Amino acid sequence: MGIIERKLREKENRRKDILDAAGKLFSGKKGMDATMDDLAELTELGKGTLYLYFPNKESILLALAGKGVGLLRKRLNRSLDDAKTGIEQISDSGDIFVEFLRDKPFYSQLLLKYEQTVITDEETGERSLLVEPVLEILKDILKKGRSDGTLRDDIDTYELVTILWSQLLGILNTLSVRKDILHIYNIDEDWIVKGHYRVILRGLMPA
Repeated sequence: MGIIERKLREKENRRKDILDAAGKLFSGKKGMDATMDDLAELTELGKGTLYLYFPNKESILLALAGKGVGLLRKRLNRSLDDAKTGIEQISDSGDIFVEFLRDKPFYSQLLLKYEQTVITDEETGERSLLVEPVLEILKDILKKGRSDGTLRDDIDTYELVTILWSQLLGILNTLSVRKDILHIYNIDEDWIVKGHYRVILRGLMPA
């Protein structure tokens, strides 16, 4: 390995270590109120060194949101099963999404905060939504369901993706930042999730 390659790998490893530490810090006791000073203390790095990798706290949170998208995408890949119909895969992906909300509440909050963020690929210059990797999986599932007849074909695939993603975000919003309304009306979390499922699946099935 040459000197340039070794330095690039060391830089990437340092960046990953900082991001891992930031994930622990911002999901910990201080939460989003933690500062770059806190991160410098945790990583035992000077703030100047941190700024070489991340210009500010917002850039770190955005990078963590991107990591969360990757984690969710990896889980959603489990729903892609050629032996199952499109509607079955949609149901499985919904279960996986709710499982993710409960297992990874910190990353779920970041998804809700940054899901409309547009990012630019440093190499190609192409612009896309931060959550595009997740939406691509949903598109594949919807195309499968349209072709096997288990999902309606009278609505454009991209429109269906938007509808489905909006519903999933509704679940995320309710379970993460609007829990008080569940307590006020004495509604069980599992019940509200199943209610979303009924709405989603019935709306996606052919008439």
